[in-house]
Amino acid sequence: MVKMKSEYVIMQKSHELEPDASVSGKILDAVSTYYDIPIDKIKAKDRVRDHVWCRQVFCYLCLKYTKLTLAEVGGKINRTHSNAIYSRRTVEDLMSTDQKKKKEVFVIELKLI
Repeated sequence: MVKMKSEYVIMQKSHELEPDASVSGKILDAVSTYYDIPIDKIKAKDRVRDHVWCRQVFCYLCLKYTKLTLAEVGGKINRTHSNAIYSRRTVEDLMSTDQKKKKEVFVIELKLI
């Protein structure tokens, strides 16, 4: 898989941002805004498919662009480290097979610049 040029820019910019805690907040805001789902729903314990996908995208982006541990990322959305691992794997798998999901994640990444 070839990395897109703008992905490189995002990676550079993300390291120029504030500490990881505020970056994770910006990621959560970006995911919430893009999918039009309130942050409290993303952090809720429910299993609504749309909310679960938002959580998974959040974990994927946090693990990609911050130095937070798995437990810290999971804790941001009231989950465990194992949820963060599963989320990262799920998003990566879906992005490799579903171009729509890949585009969604990419658009959210662009909002983080």
